[in-house]
Amino acid sequence: MNKKRFVQTFLTIIAVLFLFGCAAKEPVGLPSFSAKQFDASMYRSKVDNFVIILDASSSMEDDCMGNPKLMVAKAIVERMNMTLPELGQIAGLRSFGHADSISKNETELLYGMEEYNSAALAEKLGAISKAGGYSPFGSAMLAMGTDLESLSGKTAVIIVSDGMDMKADAAQATSVKEQYGDAICYYPIQVGNDEEGTAFLSQIASIGGCASLINASELMDPEAMAAFVEKVFLERGIAAPAAAAP
Repeated sequence: MNKKRFVQTFLTIIAVLFLFGCAAKEPVGLPSFSAKQFDASMYRSKVDNFVIILDASSSMEDDCMGNPKLMVAKAIVERMNMTLPELGQIAGLRSFGHADSISKNETELLYGMEEYNSAALAEKLGAISKAGGYSPFGSAMLAMGTDLESLSGKTAVIIVSDGMDMKADAAQATSVKEQYGDAICYYPIQVGNDEEGTAFLSQIASIGGCASLINASELMDPEAMAAFVEKVFLERGIAAPAAAAP
């Protein structure tokens, strides 16, 4: 083989490998999940309200555990929703980022704020079918703060995100924490393991002052998810009956 033909063949091989390397990969799928069922008669909610903040920005198209990050993030919310009993909590699901086909707004309150219904939340979660856009985490946090203004009591904020491209948004998380003080807690769950995301979401956990950062990979198991749900949302005991009318 002459030198010219060798170079052409070599370049062709490189091009083919590049194309295969950049081709969309089929998701490998996630571990099966059978949610632990809590006996609602044995527990009461330790929070009055909760809001799930879901990252649907373009970086959530990237790979995590052989699957798109958005697929993993939605699975975390789905599995949490399957595990958490309905105990009269007020709930909300707010997303940020988005493909234009989903929403042209920086952030959307897709569900709530209303009495928690797992089927209704699951239906609204299904609307987030594609990632896109930048990462306006700060806008989502400020909007979430507004969502809570007509409510009272303790609030858990579950943040499911890769934490990427958000360095400037910690100030908004601080502002909402200062507004609500000890009545609000942040529980960030990182999708993926990018160092930038770990640093940012660890900072958010520190601002919240209630919990450390946890990775989505640690919550795929039903027992692990049940332990997380119990820690964040539940306490043993029977809710006090409503006072009888005079």
